[in-house]
Amino acid sequence: MMPLIETTFAIFRIIVWACGQLLLVLRHPRDIVFGHQEKFGIVHRTASVDTRRQNQSRKLSKPLANIKGSYDSIVIGSGYGGGVAASRMARSQPKQTVCVLERGLERWPGQYPAGWWQVLKDMRIVGIIDLPYIRRFSIRIGRATGLYHWVFGRSGSVYVGSGLGGTSLLNANAFVRADPAVLRSSAWPEELRLHGALDQYYRHAEDVLEPTTCPADGIAKFSTLQKQAGAAGLLGRFGKVPLTTSFQDRKTSAGVQVKASSLNGKDCLGQNDGSKISTLVTYLADAWCHGADIFCSTKVEYVAPSPAGGYTIYFRDASKTGDELSWVHAKRFVFLGAGPVGTTEILLRSKAHGLSMSDGIGTGMSANGCTLAFGEDLDLTTNPVASDKHSKSPPGPTITGCIDCQDVKTTSDRLLIQEGSFPPAAAIFFQWTNWSYKRLSDRRPWLRWVIKQLFRALRGGRSNLQNTQVYLSLGHDKANGTLQLDRDNLKLDMRDIAIQSSQRRLYDILAAMTNAFHGVLKTPRLKFIVHPLGGACYASDGTSKTGCLSHTGELLTGNGSEAHKGLTVVDAAAIPTSLGANPLATITAMAERSVSLVAANAGLSIDYATKSQFESQWRRESTTALRPGIDFREIMAGTLTAGHRSSAASLDVKVLLTRSEDGKFSQGALSGTLQCPVLSKDPLVIQDGIFRLFEVDSTRTERLKMSYTMTAITSAGKELYIRAEKVLGPEVCFSISRLWAASTTLYTSIRSLDDTELASGTLHLTIAALANLLSTLRPKAEDKASAQRLQLAFLVGFAAKLMRRFFSPFMPLQFAEDVATSTASLRPHPKPSSVHTIVASDGQSTTLRRYEPLVTDTKPRGDILFVPGAAVTYEIFAMPTAKINAMTFFTAAGYRCWILEHRLCKTEEADGQAPWTHYDIRLDIVAALNSVKSHISEATKKPYMVVHCSGAVACASGLLDGAIQADSVAGITASNAFTHPILVPVNEVKAKLPLLHLYRALAGDHYPTTISRHTSPVQRVLTELLRLYPPSRLRDLCTSATCLRSQLAFGRMWSHHNFTVADHDYLHQVMGGVHTRALQLLKDMALLQEVTDDTGRSLVTPTNLQRLRGLRLFLFSNAESDVYSPQATARTAEVLTKISGSGMVRRKVFENFGHLDCWMSEKAAEKGSVYQTVLEEIEEAVAAEPEDLKRVDSGVA
Repeated sequence: MMPLIETTFAIFRIIVWACGQLLLVLRHPRDIVFGHQEKFGIVHRTASVDTRRQNQSRKLSKPLANIKGSYDSIVIGSGYGGGVAASRMARSQPKQTVCVLERGLERWPGQYPAGWWQVLKDMRIVGIIDLPYIRRFSIRIGRATGLYHWVFGRSGSVYVGSGLGGTSLLNANAFVRADPAVLRSSAWPEELRLHGALDQYYRHAEDVLEPTTCPADGIAKFSTLQKQAGAAGLLGRFGKVPLTTSFQDRKTSAGVQVKASSLNGKDCLGQNDGSKISTLVTYLADAWCHGADIFCSTKVEYVAPSPAGGYTIYFRDASKTGDELSWVHAKRFVFLGAGPVGTTEILLRSKAHGLSMSDGIGTGMSANGCTLAFGEDLDLTTNPVASDKHSKSPPGPTITGCIDCQDVKTTSDRLLIQEGSFPPAAAIFFQWTNWSYKRLSDRRPWLRWVIKQLFRALRGGRSNLQNTQVYLSLGHDKANGTLQLDRDNLKLDMRDIAIQSSQRRLYDILAAMTNAFHGVLKTPRLKFIVHPLGGACYASDGTSKTGCLSHTGELLTGNGSEAHKGLTVVDAAAIPTSLGANPLATITAMAERSVSLVAANAGLSIDYATKSQFESQWRRESTTALRPGIDFREIMAGTLTAGHRSSAASLDVKVLLTRSEDGKFSQGALSGTLQCPVLSKDPLVIQDGIFRLFEVDSTRTERLKMSYTMTAITSAGKELYIRAEKVLGPEVCFSISRLWAASTTLYTSIRSLDDTELASGTLHLTIAALANLLSTLRPKAEDKASAQRLQLAFLVGFAAKLMRRFFSPFMPLQFAEDVATSTASLRPHPKPSSVHTIVASDGQSTTLRRYEPLVTDTKPRGDILFVPGAAVTYEIFAMPTAKINAMTFFTAAGYRCWILEHRLCKTEEADGQAPWTHYDIRLDIVAALNSVKSHISEATKKPYMVVHCSGAVACASGLLDGAIQADSVAGITASNAFTHPILVPVNEVKAKLPLLHLYRALAGDHYPTTISRHTSPVQRVLTELLRLYPPSRLRDLCTSATCLRSQLAFGRMWSHHNFTVADHDYLHQVMGGVHTRALQLLKDMALLQEVTDDTGRSLVTPTNLQRLRGLRLFLFSNAESDVYSPQATARTAEVLTKISGSGMVRRKVFENFGHLDCWMSEKAAEKGSVYQTVLEEIEEAVAAEPEDLKRVDSGVA
C-alpha cells in the first residue's frame, strides 16, 4: 500500500512541477525564449548597485560535488574557532590542503532574513523537553540548514547560529578579554594559568577582527544605561564595549570591503548592512584566498580513525532529507570548531561509534553566567527595537555600553552588565509573552502606574518597548550542565547551574538601576543561553580524569594523558568555566593558541605577515564568465552482486551539467555516494565523476547512452572505478514502457585498478526519485531570466532527444555523404602483400589479394581462399574498423590467406552493373584455385576454402556441375547457405511477389544498396518507403539508407548490436550494387530451395551430389540472420551426411550473429566465436591430409 501511495504522490509532484514550468512559459514567452529581460529588472543596472546585489554573486563555498576524497586538514565548523583553524592551516608551510565543512548555508550581507516570517522559515528547533507533565518529549522542527538554531532542554534553551561564519553571524560583536583571574582558576590547565598565556593570541585575534568602539552619539539605550549606572553608583565602572563592527567604509584584514554600520541593531539576526566583522569576511575569506576548499550544507555525524592513517569524517548533505552518509579523509589534522553544542554532539556520536575518549564528554556545560532581564516602563526612552528606519535616535549596535562590576575579590560575584536591543521578531514575541515574565521589582503605587499609562496613550499610544531597557549580564555559574544524546536527539540539562550569591548581587544592582527610573524589572522564566560553553573541556591536570582535552586542545583517548594526535577542539566546547565576559575574544585567542601549538608540534610554520587581498583576488577569479549549467540530484536504487553475494545498493549523485559553446548539454561533473554493502560497510565516496548526456555509443550502432564514469574511494582508502550507463537503443520506439525502462535503468559495473570486476548489477530510478530529481533541478546563470531560459532549453532538449528515440524510424535518413569515416577509426591491419589479376575460362578478369602470415620466420601452415558474397567488397574479410578482422586472425595463426574479388563484388571498376549471376562466379573460383596452387611450393598441399553466402552458393554450383573438383581442396567452410538456399519467411514472401518486375519498370536493371542524397527521385522515394519494412528485432531499427536498401534486396544483413559506430559508418564503403538478373536467379533458387544453373535447372541431383563424396565440409548459420534461414545449412548437412558420413560434414549455429557481422564484426574474433571455430575446422582438415603433408605441416609448426 505504501509504495502505491508514494508513487501516487510522486506523480502528483511531477504534474505540479510540469504545470509550473508551463505557467512560466505562458507568462513570459518572449522574455524566456527571446531574452527580453526588462520585466526581470536586470537591464538598466547602474554602478550604484547595493550591497545585496553585489554579494549575491559571491561564493566562497564550492558545491559538495567538488569535495575531494582526502585533505591534509579538515575543519568542522566555521565560527571563531573553525575560522581561525581554516585560516592558519591554509597559511601554514609546508603547504597544507584544507577543507572546511559547515552545516549551514553561505550568506552575505543582503541575504539574511528581514521579516518575521523569513526568520521563522529559517528557524531550527531541536532537543528533548523533560518537564513534570511532559516527559522525554523529543522535538525537531525546521530545516537543518536554518540560520537560527535553538536547542531546548531542561531549565534552559541554547541559541546558536548555523551558517558560513557560525555564531559570528548572529552575535552582538562584543570583543572583551576575560578577566585574568578567571584563567588562573584551578579548572584550567597549568599551561593556561601562566600569566599572559593568551596575550599574544589575543593580539592575533585583534589584528584580524580589528575591534573598535561605537561612536554612541544619539543612541538612547546607551545614554539610558549611563544614567542608570550613575543612579546605581557605578558611573565610574561604565564604558564602551569594543565591537567587531565597522563604523566606516573600509576593508577588513582579509581585504573584504565592508560598509559603515547603519546602527540598526540587527546584529543578532544577521546584519544586512555589510558592517559586521564576522569570520566570513576575515578568517574564512583569508582561508579562501590561501586555497582552502569550503563546503556548506554538510552535517558532520561523527569522526573515526582511518585505516589509512588520520581520521575519517562521516557527514550528510544537510540540504537533503534522509541523505545517505558520506565521508572525507583527513590525512593529518581534524579541527572541531562546530561550537559547544555541535562539537559535543559530534564527539558523543564518535564515542558511540568507537572513538575512545574521556567519560567527561558532554559535561561541564556553562551558560557563562548569562542572565537576560528587562527594565520595563522606565521614565527614559531607550528605543531598543532594531529597525532599518533612520531616525534621530537610531537603535545602535546590539551592545554599545557596559558596566564593569568585577571589582570584588570573589570571582563568582564578578559581573558585566550590558544593554541590548530587540530584534523585530523578538519584540513581537516579547509583547505576546510579557505576561508570563517573572516580576522582580515593582515599587510604584498602582494609581501612579494607571495615570502613566493613560498619559502615554494620549501622547500617541507608544509601545512600552520604547521605554524598556534590555539587560544582558555576564557572570559566573557552576558549569555543571550536561549535553547528552537520547534517541538520537540532544538532551540539554542546565538545572541548578546558577550561583545564588552571584544572582542576588546581580538582581540587586539591576533593581537599583531600574527603580531609579520607576521601572519594573522582569526576567524570563525560561533561561535563554546565548553564550554556551564547555561540553568537551580542558583537563586541569592533562589527564582524562579531569577533562577531555590536553592543553593544546587535542582529544584525550581516556587513557591518562594519551591523546588522539591531530584531533583538536578549537571552540568554546573546550572552556571549563564561565568567563564572566563575552566569550568571542577568548574563544578566538584559544583557537589561535591551539592551532599554533598543533602546527608547531607537526613541524609546520604559520605565515602571519602576508596580507590577503580578497577583493582583487575575487575580481580576478570572477572575470572568468560563469559557465551556464544545470544541476540536479539523482537517486537510484537496485541490487549489486559481488561473486555469490548480492545486496541492495543505492547511488546518490549530484550532477552539474555545463552548457557548451554550441548550446548543448553534453557533459558535466558528478559526485556523491554509492551504498554497496557487498564491497564496503561504509558508503563509497564518488569523486572526479564525469556524466555524459546522450552520448553516441561508439561500441554499438544506433544507440545513445547516458554514461557515468566515476572514481570511488572506500573508507579504507582503496580506489575503485565505477562505469555505469543508461542505454537508449532503437528498441524503445513507439513504446512508453520501454522508453521509461531504458532511461531509468542504470547498468553498473565496479572494477578495481587492474580492471577486475568486483561487483555489477542494475540500479533504477523510481517515479518518486524522478519527482525528487525534478524538484532539485537548478539552473546556473547570471540572472533570473537567463536561468529560466536555460532550464527551458535543457528540458526541451532532453525531451527532444527522448522523442527522437521514440520516433526513431521517422528521423532523417543517413546517406553516404552524411558519414565521414575518421582515419582514427581505421585500424592498422596488415595490407595485402600482393594483388594478382586472374582470368576465368570465359575471359573475365578478376582480382586475387594475397596476405602472408604475420609470423615470417616459418613457412605458412597452409593456404586459405576466402570467397565473399555478392554486392560487397573484399573488406568483409578485412574490415578496417574492427580491432581484429579475419585476415589479421588467420594470418596471425600462421596461414597464408587469399581473397577473391569475383565479378559480383563491388570494386573500383564495377558495382554490379553487368548482368552476371552467381552461377558465373564458379568460373572465378576455379581461376582463383588454379592461381593459388601455382603459388604453393608444396605440390601436394591443398588450399582450404572459406565461402560466404553467394560465394558459397557459387562454390556449391561449381562442385555439383564438376567445374570445381572436390579433391582439389582440403575442405570448405560455408556460411549461411550452400546447396540448399532456404530463405527466412520475410524473404520468401518477397520472392513470391513481383517486386523485381516493378523495380525494373521504374528504375532499371541496377539496384544500388548505397545511394547519395542527390540520387534519382525514384530511389529516394523507394528508400523512404523502406522505413516501413517490418523489422524482425526492434533493436535493428535504423535510419541508414544503406541498411534500409540492402534489406530489400537481401534481407536484414547484420545485427546492429555487433557493430560499433565506426563499423556501421563504414558500411557504405563495403556495400555495393547488384544486377536484377542476379537477384532473379537468387529468387528462383530460393523458391526451388536448391542451387541451379543460370537457366534455372537444379544442380542438386544424385549424380552431382556424388561429386561431393569425401569433401570435408563445415556449415554454419547465424541465428539472427534475416537472409537465409538456418534450415538452409541443416538441409545441406542432412543430404551430404548421407553421402559422405557424419565425420565429414559438420554444422553449427552461432547465436547473436546476423548474416554479415559473423565476418565483419570484431566480436567474431572472440574466444569460442566464429573465427576460432573455423580455425579449428581448418586445422583438423589440414591434419587429415596425407602423411607427407603432415610431416611438412609439423615441420612448419
